[in-house]
Amino acid sequence: MLGALSGSLGMMFKRPFALVPVFITMFALANISVFFQLELLDFIYLISTKEAPLSNPFHALSYFYSVNPKGLFYIVGYAFLSLAVFLLVSIYYCRIIISKEKKISIISALAFAIGSLWNAIVLSGIMFLVFVSAFTLFFVVALLPIPNLYLYFGLIALFLLIFLIICIRLFTFVMPALAEEKTNAKQALKKNWAFVNNHFWATVLLCFILLLVLLLTALLYNIVVEPFDDNITIFAIFSAFGTFNSAFCIGALALYYSKHKK
Repeated sequence: MLGALSGSLGMMFKRPFALVPVFITMFALANISVFFQLELLDFIYLISTKEAPLSNPFHALSYFYSVNPKGLFYIVGYAFLSLAVFLLVSIYYCRIIISKEKKISIISALAFAIGSLWNAIVLSGIMFLVFVSAFTLFFVVALLPIPNLYLYFGLIALFLLIFLIICIRLFTFVMPALAEEKTNAKQALKKNWAFVNNHFWATVLLCFILLLVLLLTALLYNIVVEPFDDNITIFAIFSAFGTFNSAFCIGALALYYSKHKK
């Protein structure tokens, strides 16, 4: 595991130009996130100015999905686009990592990722369905009339824990698996499931370490970006941090998968 973490960091120094497509993608996603946030704020404002039927969780859920269908469509569209683009660049960088001994070119890795576009879209759809289903259930659970606060927050924590375990089991190594030759989305999900099943606690520990790295870099990003107020500079800093986070996490997962797969 330590080898995967150090190897991922080392790959960023060994092949810095391989990070250029990742940086460009992060910059594009930063711009997409602006539109996403604007639509989300408008949606939240519209809900807050109307009286939602919160007494019944299922009525509230129906209200949430029907109050502004156009706005919700844009929110879902921007989120799905961001996820698909991120998965595509993840396939590219995983291809760079798992082919490190062959010194695969950046162009070849990009071509492989573009050839996996349909698989990225399919996986985006599956992930999105899981996230939407989880959000829907969370919405219902959060509105349940539970008078005991300890029981209420305990139920919320249990729900989030179950959702986290499901995500770890389903998706942790799906990108490295998909970066292999002749692997489609269905096969990648099966490979990921089998791999995590054999290395579950190591996978949980690795994910925990990567989450800590993401939290630390988020704190550092807030410190670095604070003196700036122009959008281009902020987007560039965001993209640089996003590039590091994405390359480090994807690289560590790809190296660990590549080393321990059967």
